[in-house]
Amino acid sequence: MLRLSSKIVIGDIGFTGVNSVSIESSWENLTDTCKITIPKNVSWQSKNITQIIKRGDKVSVSIGYNGENIEVFQGYVRDVNEKIPCEIVCEDAMFLLKKGNHDKIYKSVNTERLIKDIVGVTVPYEVVANATLGDYRVKNATAAKVLEHLRSNYFIKSFFRKGTLYVGLAYIKALQRVHQFDFSKNIFPEHSLEYKRKEDVSLSLKGVIMYSNNKKQQVKEGDEYGEQRTFHYYNRPKSEVRKSLKEHLERLKYTGFYGSFTTFGVPQVFHGDIVELHDKKHPERDGKYLVKKVSSNFGSDGYHQTIELESKA
Repeated sequence: MLRLSSKIVIGDIGFTGVNSVSIESSWENLTDTCKITIPKNVSWQSKNITQIIKRGDKVSVSIGYNGENIEVFQGYVRDVNEKIPCEIVCEDAMFLLKKGNHDKIYKSVNTERLIKDIVGVTVPYEVVANATLGDYRVKNATAAKVLEHLRSNYFIKSFFRKGTLYVGLAYIKALQRVHQFDFSKNIFPEHSLEYKRKEDVSLSLKGVIMYSNNKKQQVKEGDEYGEQRTFHYYNRPKSEVRKSLKEHLERLKYTGFYGSFTTFGVPQVFHGDIVELHDKKHPERDGKYLVKKVSSNFGSDGYHQTIELESKA
């Protein structure tokens, strides 16, 4: 029989039992978040826990079954809400990059140089795809703000995994693991997965080009009345943006499953992983998909993950 187990460390305090843990993790968001709920009357060394836990305390969350826990979150306390029960809201190490402002002017710079200048030794990092940014200015901005600008305008993704910042790509082969899920075994019936033929998928892609003079231009591809997706570009020619949109369209329109599904806490899935879906009733629908987002919930209702697909792997 599977028994829920956990090990949570906040600062110098360790917990083996909590009311609940919820984690939101995606490369679409700059910051992964974790909410830990504990009884307010919990004490440590004769002090109420809310008097001890402070903003900025380091956090490690490991959860699982029967004592076989997997670390699913590393970060820092952002807020302590003294409700009943007490809620501790945490952010991953992006919390550290939201402090301190930078002013930089580059006639030409690439990602490697920029990240070295704004991140430095604050956190360990790895630039997995070095891009040339050209003329670039940072004005009174935190490192996190710069990373958000790179994500929104240059499609340069950033995320933390086990305390290390990865910059450049949403999917990194060295970090990827493949997990198998079966509709008859470990995919909950209340899933939102929908199997579609490529020709039945209707998408309308819009590319917004921002120029250095603050003027904007739009480029569109796909079906005029399809589901809308917007991509941002900075100082890119229209021909290049149109080509990029066509590549996105080819990637996002496919024959296969769209949506998300809920499963048990094991195997533990992280965004960027690959899930292999199997359907015994319709084996022709089997396929592999990239994971865009994972929402984990641990508590009295069990340990569940909701996994959102991005596209076919």
